[in-house]
Amino acid sequence: AYSAQQIEGAGPADDPAAIAETLHARLGGGGARPDCLLIDGGKAQLSAACGVLRELGLEGEVAVLALAKREEELYLPGAAAPLALAHSSPTLTLLRRQRDEAHAGALLSHRSLRHAGEWASVLDGAGLPHPEQARLRLRFGSAAGLLGASEAEIAAALSDARAAGAVHAAVRAALLPPPRFELGE
Repeated sequence: AYSAQQIEGAGPADDPAAIAETLHARLGGGGARPDCLLIDGGKAQLSAACGVLRELGLEGEVAVLALAKREEELYLPGAAAPLALAHSSPTLTLLRRQRDEAHAGALLSHRSLRHAGEWASVLDGAGLPHPEQARLRLRFGSAAGLLGASEAEIAAALSDARAAGAVHAAVRAALLPPPRFELGE
């Protein structure tokens, strides 16, 4: 089972901090615990995961390993060097598939959050109820698509065509740069 975790405390390029935050949220609540954690990364990411397991008193209860993408090496807690499996190894193939599936889920979640944020910011100024916003999303597909629509096209997509002018103005205000006026000499 997958669950998305919104990362709030870690910086955008701080994988170890993001892993620690996610594991604290996932394992700190006392719910069902996994048997094994596959960490996407190398030594630093594995170290962050092991630190959280230690803090939560789960060291030894939950198996953990890290798969580094560049060389496809496995990092195990306490091992002096990474384990290099043959590229044709069924074990490595399984671990790669798990990692890649998790990546795909994370990208989908990130895109949907980004897409929802894009729409929310564009339609905030229009005062539309959520069902009307959903109609616009379905009809135009993206904020850029909505920007390219005429007021008449927007009116045709809404149940109340009178709101089209406000939507048209709000979209342009949100997405187009303000006009520049230069004073002549």
